[in-house]
Amino acid sequence: MVNGAAGRETEFANTEPPTGERIAVIGAGPAGLTYASLVADTNKVTVFEKESRPGGAFRYAGKAPLFQEVEASEESFARYIADLYKACVASGASFRFNTDVLRHQSLLAPFDRIVIASGARYRYGIGPVVTKCLDWGFARWPGLQSFFPRIACASGSITMLAPEPPGNSGH
Repeated sequence: MVNGAAGRETEFANTEPPTGERIAVIGAGPAGLTYASLVADTNKVTVFEKESRPGGAFRYAGKAPLFQEVEASEESFARYIADLYKACVASGASFRFNTDVLRHQSLLAPFDRIVIASGARYRYGIGPVVTKCLDWGFARWPGLQSFFPRIACASGSITMLAPEPPGNSGH
């Protein structure tokens, strides 16, 4: 569920950040890394990630030709994740990579607070195919643009954008 209380954060009973708690963050994508970096200096934070590195589905945004209709740069996305990861480590957060907390739920028992930042997932089981194609650079192959002239990556998924109306010069 996306934040069901979006826009009503000021109505929360306690808007102060936690202090002195043991916090488990599930997911090392941008949301999980950002939260961990903000609270790790006053709490004992452990970030659980089922993959072998941070970034989550966001790592694939730079592999698509466009991200939010801007030419994507894989290096800038990687640098962004690396900077977030470094901020977490500098604040004292610890990481458990290659850990699926759904399979090992007992790992969460000692924590006072659990933050779920599990990110995007492809539907219909096509995730492994799409991510492998992005890893191979398929989205940037010559000739692909002639078949799919407007491809964008949004929230970790490839999205076909509506074609340009005839006679539209893009202005």
